[in-house]
Amino acid sequence: MRLPGMGESATRFFRDKLAMRVKAREGGVAVPEFISVFNYDLLRRFTMEVPGPWLLKPRTNASAIEIKTIESEVQLFAILGEFGDLQSHYVLERFIPGEIFHVEGVTWKGKLQFSAPFQYGTPPMQTMHQGGVFSTRALPRDSSEAKALLTIHAEVIAALGLEWGVTHTEFIQSRADGKFYFLETAARVGGAYIAEVVEFATGVNPWVEWARLEVASIFGREYEAPIVREEYAASVICLARQERPDTVRYDDKEIVKRLEKRHHAGLIVRSTDAARVTELVQDYSGRFLEEFCAVEPVPDRPTA
Repeated sequence: MRLPGMGESATRFFRDKLAMRVKAREGGVAVPEFISVFNYDLLRRFTMEVPGPWLLKPRTNASAIEIKTIESEVQLFAILGEFGDLQSHYVLERFIPGEIFHVEGVTWKGKLQFSAPFQYGTPPMQTMHQGGVFSTRALPRDSSEAKALLTIHAEVIAALGLEWGVTHTEFIQSRADGKFYFLETAARVGGAYIAEVVEFATGVNPWVEWARLEVASIFGREYEAPIVREEYAASVICLARQERPDTVRYDDKEIVKRLEKRHHAGLIVRSTDAARVTELVQDYSGRFLEEFCAVEPVPDRPTA
């Protein structure tokens, strides 16, 4: 239809995990060691030179459901044999133990207009595969983690050549060396109520900014960066045993939103105090695990 916006080549850098890793590494961004799944001789060399375990990730699927942890070369080639002709749709990457973070961004004419760093509680891949409570919280703006994330995030956006749009970008901080490594990005708003957390923390609604960016680009107007409010917010969400879980006993004044979704429990909190938000996330995560949390078998493929 030749609609305006990102062409197929540019889109690859925000959709294809192999393409974005190659481009980011070329731009000097730190990424975990990785390899394409094309040549078996190169794959064997990779498994000998790069310590395991490794992660086998689908190149174009945003969900963590299809990510597989690989412990040995034998296991790797057994799985690739099952994939058949689809094995080239995957990328193999060194697993780096650490904490997972994400940065929500707004870019216009190649320049970042807004960046907000957050830290997940339990890594999304672990929550997806093993169950548990999902959480994410805004980082203190003067923290060393926030400053480092904003720096590497800017490097990623520059390396991938985004002209305009919103982005959801994930990083891992290695427990071994403390460095931040780029994991993946997408030219879209973050899911799992991340947009609401961003808005409660900063006053910036990523969906609204995405619409404003598109309108500006289509009509040749100039985009004006949003005014940012400096507060802190977080979400705590889990799959629930109850069809309509009752969170009435959670009555702290910082609660600004309760999830209304079948078989899900969820709260979003906001405060001017980052430490208070962290305290609430830790408290609610433990209580959710005991009172609500349900675990379902992981499907072979995402359902949405």
